[in-house]
Amino acid sequence: METPIYGRIGIGHLVEGPWAEALGPIAGRRVRLVRCDRIGGTRRGNPASLVSRGSLDELAHQAGVADIDARRFRMLIELDGTIPHEEDDWIGGRIALGEAILRVSARDGRCAITTQDPDTGARDFDMLRAIIRYRGVMPDKSGAPKAMFGVLADVELPGRVRLGDAVQVLDRAP
Repeated sequence: METPIYGRIGIGHLVEGPWAEALGPIAGRRVRLVRCDRIGGTRRGNPASLVSRGSLDELAHQAGVADIDARRFRMLIELDGTIPHEEDDWIGGRIALGEAILRVSARDGRCAITTQDPDTGARDFDMLRAIIRYRGVMPDKSGAPKAMFGVLADVELPGRVRLGDAVQVLDRAP
């Protein structure tokens, strides 16, 4: 079946079972669940985002705060055991993470949601200003200036990634 998803057409099949019925009251209308037949078949951009604990710790140090809660950045993967911003050096290259292989494609432009406490939603810290003071602004894919923090990646080889899996740099950009 075809279904519109964020302005694109996804090709998939209807998921049978009680899940759609359970989600209907939350959505406030009848819901049908469709599973895409192709991995990433409806994605609008990079399906993976990564940031290192080293980068978060350095940002906290530069901002003069004890800690930066990684949840502010809504990253898919938080890495440990790297130097600050080592993930930036992987842009254009590939990494293995667990059973998956990712091609790191770009820095991640941050938005105002990072200024909000992840538990309360209240604005409590000017994260964008802290990033810009520390790293400056950099152009995003369209050339617009952004506060960049973390990286985006495409999945070249899907696979299981588990807590504690090591990252292996397979190759770097030429």
